[in-house]
Amino acid sequence: MFIFHLWLQTWISYKLRLTDTFWLFNFEPFQQYGYVALDAFFMLSGFCMFYPVARAMFGECKEENVITFYRKRARRILPSYLLILLIIFFLPEAGQVVSADMPFIEKAKHYLMHIFFVHNFSSDTVMSIVPTAWTMAIEVQFYLIFPLLKLLFKKNVYLTFFGMGAVGVITRLILLSYADIDQFAQANTLGYFDIFAIGMLASYILVMMRHKNIDWTKLRIPMTVLALVCLVGAYQFMVFMGRTNLGENIDSSAYVRFCWRFIPGIFFAVFVIAATYSVKFFGKTICGNKFFVFISGISYNFYLVQQNVNIFLKKVGVPYTTASPVMNDRQAMEGFSLIAIVICIVYSVLVTKYIEKPISAGGIRGILNKKDKS
Repeated sequence: MFIFHLWLQTWISYKLRLTDTFWLFNFEPFQQYGYVALDAFFMLSGFCMFYPVARAMFGECKEENVITFYRKRARRILPSYLLILLIIFFLPEAGQVVSADMPFIEKAKHYLMHIFFVHNFSSDTVMSIVPTAWTMAIEVQFYLIFPLLKLLFKKNVYLTFFGMGAVGVITRLILLSYADIDQFAQANTLGYFDIFAIGMLASYILVMMRHKNIDWTKLRIPMTVLALVCLVGAYQFMVFMGRTNLGENIDSSAYVRFCWRFIPGIFFAVFVIAATYSVKFFGKTICGNKFFVFISGISYNFYLVQQNVNIFLKKVGVPYTTASPVMNDRQAMEGFSLIAIVICIVYSVLVTKYIEKPISAGGIRGILNKKDKS
């Protein structure tokens, strides 16, 4: 997603052509259609939420109660989320819509809707403070109904899966009939039910596979091939999005992804399962190397702050350029990219280390204990 958001600000494309008809590599699909990663995000969310439940279903552990579930989620997402809202309150130049001269009542509406995770209910507030936080509204709203959905899943896994899938697809068809596929339509929680369901089913299948009397070590090569096929499939889906033309004044790629988002969702889910049983070099050295572990560790805070950093740098004119539009100055935009990346990484590391992880582990006492140890 960061690659997509950065491309929106810079218009810098990275591609290497060997001949007129052959690309060594074309990074443009990742840059222009990287928002497909949202389907991986929501799929993984459903996977991680249901994984402990799936383990409990097969007797691997005890299932956590609802209070523990909500406490863990609150400790995980609220501190970093509230911090970025607080920062933008005192630094409105980093906000998407809110500004220092905005009337208090109007500003209060935006902040209250964000604080209660209902900002995706209005096109005015869906991206007004933290542009990426509409996904958090969907997450929290799904958290509220997850205890009911997991009970239904435990009662009948496949019937519930197809039921949730139908809800997601039907919701998008209704929105397609009565609304433009803008950010407000994209931010509908019910429209992601099929993606959450794919993640939940993937976690169930992964746990179930451990309890099958099969020597999975003998299938490492086929599983590795399957994982690679899924990656290629997700890439080709983005290429297909870019090649689709539904007519003038229509964002064809957005329509394709809106209607068929379960396709990359399936690719990502199968990839997770296949990569788990792939050859060690692929599963650990490539997918589980220290760089990816580091990125995954700071990913939440990085995701929250990325767009606001881009907005702030653009508003204050960093780096300086006289080009109009600024995207025409490639050197300045490359400098912009480097500055944005550094700021996001530094911010994410600090907030993850000193706020997110301590609170996630022990609540407010986690921070105090960390200070005592230091």
